Amino acid sequence: MEKPDILKILNDELLTALKKINALKDEVWQLGNQLQDRDDVIKMAVEKEKEKDKDKEKEKEKEKEIETETETEKEKENEIQALTEKVEQLENQLKEKDDVIAKEVKKRRARLRAYLDCLAELTDCQAKVKLMEARLHQEPPQPDTSCSSVVEVEVEKEKEKEKEKEKEMETEKENEIQALKEKVEQLENHLKDKDVVITKEVKKRRARLRAYVDCLAELTDCQAKSKILEASMHKEPAPGT
Repeated sequence: MEKPDILKILNDELLTALKKINALKDEVWQLGNQLQDRDDVIKMAVEKEKEKDKDKEKEKEKEKEIETETETEKEKENEIQALTEKVEQLENQLKEKDDVIAKEVKKRRARLRAYLDCLAELTDCQAKVKLMEARLHQEPPQPDTSCSSVVEVEVEKEKEKEKEKEKEMETEKENEIQALKEKVEQLENHLKDKDVVITKEVKKRRARLRAYVDCLAELTDCQAKSKILEASMHKEPAPGT
């Protein structure tokens, strides 16, 4: 009768061990699930951190792009401002050159008028001298229209030249203004052209001045000769008396 009791005890112990094993299995399974959940949480946290890092990198890239765009805009604004200042400076220089040219043209025209007046007076004086010389030699005076015709032709030529020069200057000014709007470099070339024009105008004015001085000297000599002839005519008796 003892053996069955031992078997029963062993069976009871075996059942208890099995229950403990099953309980341990359940605990192990629960722990496995908990570990799996923890791993999932850790993965999610790592992924979130990675996404945050990516977002931070994207934000940094955007900030860099914004800084680059801002710097580019500033550079463009500075370049535009520099070009605007250069255009204004060149416009002022161009205006100064135009003023100089206008003054030179005005002086040259004044010299031309003085020269033409002197030339006309010289022509009249020469005609008067020839008339008095003809009277002294009892010869009929020969009208000399060559000088007057030369003066008229020269006056007409000068007027045509002045008109052509005015048209050329107006055209040149319009071209310079258009070039100013298009290219700053062309302004510098136009300024050089202005210097050349100024040099030419100065040369022309000096040439007119020399011509005026020469004509004035010749007029003075002619007037002196006329006075001498007038004095001679008053002294000599008239023929036939």
